[in-house]
Amino acid sequence: GIEERTRPSPHHNARKKRDRLGVLLKYRQTCSNNSEANSPENPEIRMYDYLLESLWNTPMKPSQEIPFSFLDPDGVTVHEPDFWIEVDWEQLKCLPAKTAFAPNRYPYQLPTGVDVGKWEFPQHWILWYFRDARKSIFQSNSMEPWNVASEEIDSDLRRELELLKVQRNIKEIEYVWYRNPKISVPDLFHVQVFWRCDLHGKL
Repeated sequence: GIEERTRPSPHHNARKKRDRLGVLLKYRQTCSNNSEANSPENPEIRMYDYLLESLWNTPMKPSQEIPFSFLDPDGVTVHEPDFWIEVDWEQLKCLPAKTAFAPNRYPYQLPTGVDVGKWEFPQHWILWYFRDARKSIFQSNSMEPWNVASEEIDSDLRRELELLKVQRNIKEIEYVWYRNPKISVPDLFHVQVFWRCDLHGKL
């Protein structure tokens, strides 16, 4: 169906499972009031520290949180690591850039066999917004991320695409973006972006 064609392929779903396991083993996790989410069979995965290091290369340090064991996707018990790591805010001399624009590691399956004319096959990226965990940006009693106005998102995305055009020597890019109706990674606000460049428009 359409839903299946707009989700990651089995290959990328397998990568996603491996990545999530790696996050549980390496990056600080926190307890939730949801006992079911905290169960070994269904641990709640906190992506925040992983995202800040991978997207903004923030300095890290050992965490004081006590690691726990859990079950991997095959039902095998994974024993807790010696320690997790988290962002070292004291070593972060200045806040990173407001946004990070990066390829989606688990891109949606896009239609193939369509005549795209002069355009390169579209790419699936994500526009991420930095959040300082020391400041209260979440709404009270809610884990929904703060909202960014559509005009601001579009302005930020155009800026990122202009940088990409310079970096890759591209003359023309067209794009579309949207907000996820169901956010699977609430740790940072982000939007899905599909863009493509003119195959014959290299400068």
